[in-house]
Amino acid sequence: MRRERLIRGFNNSQKIRVIVNDVGFYTTVGDTENMCTRPHRMAVQMALQNLAYDRDRAKVRCEKDMPVGFGFNYNYYKNPSRIGGTPDKVIGVQVDLV
Repeated sequence: MRRERLIRGFNNSQKIRVIVNDVGFYTTVGDTENMCTRPHRMAVQMALQNLAYDRDRAKVRCEKDMPVGFGFNYNYYKNPSRIGGTPDKVIGVQVDLV
């Protein structure tokens, strides 16, 4: 049975390189939903969503250079009411298309 697209703008079979907290690995967009910890999965999928948005915006603006990567620090809070305080984890994440 066919799965729905996980991130709009990318096929689930799109190969990516992911670097999370200085540990790199290759995977596909569809396999990111099977990552071992929730904070890391959320960070990687948010980076993919931001990359898809940047690529869509570049396409609309008719830019010559298409973004192929996105990186940022993801602040993870176990308790959402603490947002604005000190995060429980800061996860450095970078996603690149292969």
